[in-house]
Amino acid sequence: MAFIPPSNQLYPIIFEKASTVDHTLAADASTGDFLEVGSRHGVVMSSNHGVNPPVIPSGSVVTLQVEGVATIPKATGAGTAVADGGPVYFSAVNEVTGVAGTEAELCGYGVGAALDGDAFCTFSILKR
Repeated sequence: MAFIPPSNQLYPIIFEKASTVDHTLAADASTGDFLEVGSRHGVVMSSNHGVNPPVIPSGSVVTLQVEGVATIPKATGAGTAVADGGPVYFSAVNEVTGVAGTEAELCGYGVGAALDGDAFCTFSILKR
């Protein structure tokens, strides 16, 4: 038997999962790109048109993963390492790095270490 709430009680309506949001691209992007959207960050998961071209054109609606664990490319070179559990920053040049800076914004915490020369970083996206 289905549960029928009393007519005098309000229940929330969930439009999408808490871990993803739909976003209209302001610039071209690709699946797997890490984007800053206002004060949030997210990984482009897919285009909502049912196809994932190499480049998704600006104006397209995409699904962004805004919570959870993601593995994406990171900056390489001296001082870019990310410690296990350490802060991960999104830099002004659109790179993920373990380096704090005046133009870098905290976007998550490392899940496992990524060395200076590692091209990828696995991290937990900071929930905002």
